[in-house]
Amino acid sequence: MKELEVDSKPAKTKPGRRDKLYIMASVLETCVSGAKKTKIMYTANLSFSQLTNYIAITLEHDLLAKQIDDKGRAILRATPKGLDFLQKYDEISQILASENGQNKNRARAFSQRLRKIRA
Repeated sequence: MKELEVDSKPAKTKPGRRDKLYIMASVLETCVSGAKKTKIMYTANLSFSQLTNYIAITLEHDLLAKQIDDKGRAILRATPKGLDFLQKYDEISQILASENGQNKNRARAFSQRLRKIRA
């Protein structure tokens, strides 16, 4: 298994650009209850090639699991490790948001969505 590569600082060439961990968290958040690729693609706002790349990364690191439904369609679900990733991502986002005011709204919105998932 390849080690997950994470930049020490997020790639921020344009204001509002999403970093890799944020996109992975969006994919995992969509897959908490199970989702098909199309739903993930539209919810996480990814192109098909980006989606394929992020699904491969999350499957490789056991953050997602692929299941086949009764109609033979692939359903992706967040694994316990993926849910742990979401929890830790939320905690880190909250810490960074308190230190850096510009990410505060995005971190707060993510945290609220994660609380709804847990409920």
